[in-house]
Amino acid sequence: MNPELTDPYLPIHQRLLERDPLAPSDLADAILDQVLVRVRKIFPELAHETILDDSVADAVLGYAERPHKFDPSRLSLLSYLTMSARGDVLNALDARKRRRRREVSLELVEESPAARKRLSDHANTVAAADETVVEQAEIVRISAHIEAAIRSPMDGRVIHLLIDGERRTEVFADVLGVRDLDPAAQRRTVKQYKDRIKKRLERLGVPLDERQTT
Repeated sequence: MNPELTDPYLPIHQRLLERDPLAPSDLADAILDQVLVRVRKIFPELAHETILDDSVADAVLGYAERPHKFDPSRLSLLSYLTMSARGDVLNALDARKRRRRREVSLELVEESPAARKRLSDHANTVAAADETVVEQAEIVRISAHIEAAIRSPMDGRVIHLLIDGERRTEVFADVLGVRDLDPAAQRRTVKQYKDRIKKRLERLGVPLDERQTT
């Protein structure tokens, strides 16, 4: 479905394009809390940290200042702002990890060998925790996009076969119900269906490794 037909925030978007001075505050009142709820679901481990509030506020403010960067024909404003805030959170986590490593490096110059080991272990633990948050966020993102790509039960079965790395034509032919066709027709039908699904996944940003694209 075209987001332009269902997005309730398009009137505010139009006001922002027209530089209505009241539009930014109306935007924040209307959508900020909803974006925050979505981002907290992506980063549940950070639900009580200000990094999420700050990232959501930055995403909404950045959009209000540059509304022309949003294309309502591609996705809804709520999804756009959620993706923007997610990127800000990941950048903030990366910056925090680099800052902590620099702080540990400075402290190591003055600390004893035992203290250096404790600081190093702490830094590694913090870095591992942040990396886990990033990995979980990526899993949530990809899972949501996979769900968006599924338009029928058959699509779902084909997508999961692709993700599992299945390549046998006969397996896909069984799913598509074309095993009664001759081998050449089976291959042609399976290839056409797989190509259509792969393009849909690529547009949504779902990665497929090389063996899944052949």
